Amino acid sequence: MANQDKQRNTLVGKFHRNWDTYIIPIRPVKSLLKSSLALFKPPSKNDLDKDAPQEAAAEDEQRAPVKVTHAVTIPVSVDPPHEPSTKLEMEVDLSSSLNIRSRLAAVQPASSQKLITDPAEWSEACRVAVDTAVRIVSSLQLNESEAQMYIDQAFNLTIPERNKLWESAKRSQNPERKISCKVVGAQGLSSKDPNIKPDLQCQLSLLPRRYYERVTVGTRPMEEWQREKLVTEVLKTTVKQATLEPQWGEQFEFTTLDPNEELVMVELWDMSTETRTDPRAGTGKMKGLMTASAIKKGPELIGRGSCPVSSLSSSSSSSGETKTLPLYSSTKKQQGSLILHLVVKGKAEEKTQPSDKLKQHHLLLRALVAHESHVAAQKSGEEGCKTCWNALLSPVAEVLVHRHAVYSGIDELQRAAVQLSVMFDYHLTFALELSAIVSLLDQIGKHQALLPRKMKPGTEPEWVVQLFKQLEAILTDIIEVLYNHVILLDAQTGSGIEEVKANLLMLKKLYAFESFVSKLPADRKLYRNVVANAVEAAVDQWFKFLTMKMLTPFSSSMSNRTSTLKAVCNLVQHCLDELKRVQGTVVPLFQIMEVDYLTHFLVPLDKPLQDLVTSHLQFALHDDDIVNNQELLGLAFELYLTLQEISIVAKETTGRVLQVLLYKVWFKHLVTSWLKMALNKCKERIASAVKEDQVVNVADKITYSSSLVDTLTFLNQMVAFWRDLDWPNPEESYGFVITLIKHITDAALYYVDLINSRLPSQQHMDEGEDYSVTVQLCVMLNNMQHTQDKLLSTQAKRSGAEQQGEQQQNLFDELQLDKIFEWLQKEKGIGLQAQKVVTDIMTSAADDIRNRIYGITEHLSQRFVPAIARIVAKIMEADQKAITEDLLQPLDTYLNTNLQTLSSNLLFSVFKVLLKHIWVATIGVLGDTVSRVPKTTSSKYLIQRLCDCLKLLRVFFHAGGEGLSDKDLEPKQYKTILGELEVKRLNSDDLIVKCCADMVEQQTKAASQPEHKLGTLSLSVCYLTQKGVVEVTVGRAFNLPGTGKKGTLDPLVEVSLLPVLYFPESYRKSYKTHAQKQTANPTFGQEFFLPSKGENMGKEGAILVLTIFDHDLIRENTFVGICVIPCKDIPQLLDEAPSVLDRTAPQRKNLTLPLFQLTDSRCFRELNLRNQVDYDHESTDFVKLLNKRYQTPTGPGVLSRLYTATKDAMYI
Repeated sequence: MANQDKQRNTLVGKFHRNWDTYIIPIRPVKSLLKSSLALFKPPSKNDLDKDAPQEAAAEDEQRAPVKVTHAVTIPVSVDPPHEPSTKLEMEVDLSSSLNIRSRLAAVQPASSQKLITDPAEWSEACRVAVDTAVRIVSSLQLNESEAQMYIDQAFNLTIPERNKLWESAKRSQNPERKISCKVVGAQGLSSKDPNIKPDLQCQLSLLPRRYYERVTVGTRPMEEWQREKLVTEVLKTTVKQATLEPQWGEQFEFTTLDPNEELVMVELWDMSTETRTDPRAGTGKMKGLMTASAIKKGPELIGRGSCPVSSLSSSSSSSGETKTLPLYSSTKKQQGSLILHLVVKGKAEEKTQPSDKLKQHHLLLRALVAHESHVAAQKSGEEGCKTCWNALLSPVAEVLVHRHAVYSGIDELQRAAVQLSVMFDYHLTFALELSAIVSLLDQIGKHQALLPRKMKPGTEPEWVVQLFKQLEAILTDIIEVLYNHVILLDAQTGSGIEEVKANLLMLKKLYAFESFVSKLPADRKLYRNVVANAVEAAVDQWFKFLTMKMLTPFSSSMSNRTSTLKAVCNLVQHCLDELKRVQGTVVPLFQIMEVDYLTHFLVPLDKPLQDLVTSHLQFALHDDDIVNNQELLGLAFELYLTLQEISIVAKETTGRVLQVLLYKVWFKHLVTSWLKMALNKCKERIASAVKEDQVVNVADKITYSSSLVDTLTFLNQMVAFWRDLDWPNPEESYGFVITLIKHITDAALYYVDLINSRLPSQQHMDEGEDYSVTVQLCVMLNNMQHTQDKLLSTQAKRSGAEQQGEQQQNLFDELQLDKIFEWLQKEKGIGLQAQKVVTDIMTSAADDIRNRIYGITEHLSQRFVPAIARIVAKIMEADQKAITEDLLQPLDTYLNTNLQTLSSNLLFSVFKVLLKHIWVATIGVLGDTVSRVPKTTSSKYLIQRLCDCLKLLRVFFHAGGEGLSDKDLEPKQYKTILGELEVKRLNSDDLIVKCCADMVEQQTKAASQPEHKLGTLSLSVCYLTQKGVVEVTVGRAFNLPGTGKKGTLDPLVEVSLLPVLYFPESYRKSYKTHAQKQTANPTFGQEFFLPSKGENMGKEGAILVLTIFDHDLIRENTFVGICVIPCKDIPQLLDEAPSVLDRTAPQRKNLTLPLFQLTDSRCFRELNLRNQVDYDHESTDFVKLLNKRYQTPTGPGVLSRLYTATKDAMYI
């Protein structure tokens, strides 16, 4: 009972897959569930031979058993020398081996019975055994006492009987037989170099014929043959120095044990081992130097030859005979010949016919088998078990059989044929382990090349005829067993499966023997129906037995469903392992029998697997609680993948669609839960990876840390999970893909947030020290950027954008979404929309990461501000005569040190963003400094210094084109500060002129607008050079906007010249038109003459200003609009206007100008600030003059109202 519990726990514990397969980078290789009951393949009745009669299947049980014809040379009978312990009734029907084997399952066979009944044959077997033992003992391959003891036991001999046979065998073998060999000399030798002659030695040995092919490959010396015990001794002649015609005349003697199986082997060696000088080589200074061909590194084989001892045995003459043996090199080229004189001494051995030797070997083996099986039966009886004999011989018996075959010249095929005949006869009577028959059939198949070639019918040797008859008898028995497979198989115990398996294997071995198969009749060549039925039945019983063993211990209760599901996974995995095994090993073996083994394996497996899914998984998977059970979810996924592999193998091999493919219906509602579980596990591992990350680059020239490697691996494993899922429905797949992509982006953002949370701890800034960046900070930012690139790789590849750095794998290709989009476009017409949804999800997540990186870099740039502000403050405090470049050196050093760290460790895209933020922060510091510069004439050098600093820093951040671009270097803030600095550098007169020029720019901008909301004003203007006046004729105004509650106005026009410093004489009085009552399109028709000097008319900033007011007698006039004309554009005329016909003379300029309202002006703001702090009298006078000129009784002038500003105001 304890053993059963242990086995059950082992089966449950061997669960081959684990959910962590899709989370950890490397999938673990689990130990496969092993079972001795694993069979190979089953058949389906649809695939049976079409030529077979259709009634065959229905008549299986009624079919009469096939009569087994035992074609053996010696009759099989029972007449043992020992008294049998158990008698086996031989009157049973021997036509069916099944009847015998059924009885053998209950009764131990009488293994003590002999297989030889004829006393003469028994005596001959005993003589052959003793004769062989004597020869073995004489060659020191077996101990004499051990051999005698075994023969006494095997043949039941007394010591006197055995001694008599032993002495007789010794006398008949004549061990004193000698071979005298005289080495005369060699002839016909040649040398590679005619100037060099070899030192020659001859070596001799006696070699068994079976080793000839082994030793003649290569140039191994005879000493190695002796070390490998291929020869007993090696004899050598003396060395003859520097000769091609050696003469020895040396005598040697060998002792031969088996003249028929031994060869006299001779080898001729060049023993030159040292470098020698040929005095004839070279001339002059080169004389005495040897040639390259004369260098020898060691002994070299010249050639070898052989002579069979059997060719000398017939010579009884004492004079012997002379043999001239040709010598052949290792490349089979003749290298001269060797002359030997051979004399055989002793009585010649009587030759035995080959057929008699085979009969002797047959008798010997049968006698030994009878003894060995009897010993095995006694041993099994003592141990209390009843098993079939395994056909293993004891070491002494094995040596006797092997050496007798060698001494008799029986090759491997003949020996295997004799063993097969004896063993199969024993098997039909007493039962033998089928592995022994399989092994013998395998040996016959391996050595079938030893069959005699080109045998004509009727001329085959007797042993070949007997072999074919024996193989035919085995084939008949195998078919009989397979035909009656139903009797053998038992699903409760699993018995019979191994016997069917062994018989199928024997059938395969038979069909591997081509010569035998070619001689079979056509109607007996293929037994597809019988084999297919046997395989299908065996697989069916095997699966039932496996199910009973693996699932019975577990109930189907809800409390035990985890154990049940594990057992089901083990069972299905075991089926998959077996399917793969038969696909790779068994299927090719049965192709020669034209049996589709894999089909017959899958067909009986299909329906049971379907029933297994229905009965054991439906209750476990169709339950809401399983969504929260991580272990059950993992088991369900492993089961899903296993069933998927089974269906893939079936499709690839048989092309059949199995019913088990419906298993996906049971898993549909679990896919979302699997995805959620994958996300949770991925987040757990990301958090662990970030926690353990040392925040250093994983390798040289690698710009990220280990946590990014792990995170990308985890994301790729989520993608791998989807690929392994291989969901068949594209429409359902799209919904799952959306969920998966959201989970991937969620995991990526989760990683970025974890990295972001670690950033404050990486920022090093002690009190009183300037901030400096660290490599760890750069690595973290790189990790974020790489994560964003992973999500954006899809967009970059499909838009054709160039990738910086390494090319990322396209996520669309990894998820294999193209097929889904193509199907949705073809079937639903929404493929493009579906692709856009996926793209938007990825882009949104990438934008979130980009925003996080942007915020981090912006915050990081502010950490530089205190140090930059401190250095700039020192620059402003420096002496007026100090050089700006020298003053900027500390700031240059500080920025350069940090930027070098950033550029060396940050990705370029992140570095560029951070560099922009640092530049903007630097501009901000300079802008704050500008606003704090005193508004005095003595501080002008500070403005110039700040302007120089800004320009030098711009060059620094541009870095010769390697840094920021011109567009990035000139943001709005930069232009504002630069403009402020430029304005502050000007004196008040220049500011006044520039202020007037700004008014002209505003007029040009107003004229370019398509609509003029303030209306237009027509006028005519010219400059009369002789009078020195500007003649202005105010015409009509159009579409003036109404003011006040009534929406009407009383417009008037005021005319003036600016600036005052150019036209002081025009400000002695004011020039206004009469007010027109309640009209939006007034007609003025008034002419004015404004005095001015001609040299000032062409100056920059000289303008003619016309302002329209809404006249009010009680309150101040309301400003309506203004228009401006550059004085340089006013035509200059004489005092009288030229004729209209004179087209070459200058004419008055008639204009219709749009009205506009003055906008803010940096120049006037500066002038107003200077006026408020009494900077100089020019700015004060200009501002006061404007206010006075346009002042009304109730309030300030229009310009004062438009340009009101506080003392410290500055527009940025």
